[in-house]
Amino acid sequence: MERNRGFSGSTLKIIAILTMLIDHIGAGIVEKMYPVNSVNLPAMWMNNAGRVDIILRFIGRIAFPLFLFLLIEGYTHTRDKKKYFIRLLIFAFISEIPFDLAFKNKVLEFWGQNIYFELSLIVLMLYLMEYFENNKLLKLSLFLITCVVSTLIRSDYGFFGIVAAFILYELRENRKNQVLGIIPAFLFEMPAMTVYLSMIPIYFYNGKRGLKMKYFFYIFYPLHLIIIYLIRINIFKV
Repeated sequence: MERNRGFSGSTLKIIAILTMLIDHIGAGIVEKMYPVNSVNLPAMWMNNAGRVDIILRFIGRIAFPLFLFLLIEGYTHTRDKKKYFIRLLIFAFISEIPFDLAFKNKVLEFWGQNIYFELSLIVLMLYLMEYFENNKLLKLSLFLITCVVSTLIRSDYGFFGIVAAFILYELRENRKNQVLGIIPAFLFEMPAMTVYLSMIPIYFYNGKRGLKMKYFFYIFYPLHLIIIYLIRINIFKV
């Protein structure tokens, strides 16, 4: 879907990166300085740290739909889908220690995996589903297996992320339907209605690459996690 105006792929990526960074400042610094009960929103709103954390994390909800959309766009247009998968998997392993340090304060912690593992699983699922396009039963089985694997390895968004990716991928031929598909795909993010702000830049995506920043996110992701960890332990001493 080509348009003369709108947001390029690099603009969407920058929005996703900035909102992710804001989210991770909340999760990696604020929540470590002032432990908050992220389940009980009314209770969180009663103290300053809780209010700051809610704002940061709600802004961060914009990031994942954008990353999923860009992942599907990248998968659809890449010339080598196997290399795309391998690259994501390599950075999944590179990012795991920074992820654990930033959010768990441990060098390695296996009760949660970074987002690259989820993205790798999604690309592998899409590749296999595409390969078995004519076998609907097998496609459904692959989808369910991926949901189970994502849950077992405790990937960042678990099976919710797999379901969301599946919906956006199946609706990729029609931009309006794909944007509307974000509504059911991200019901799991409620009550953070801010997740639906991602619909605006996705709808106005013009199909153009924009700035050449192919490897920027790959490098930025583990790097910003290390920086968050270093800031927290050296400046805030937590």
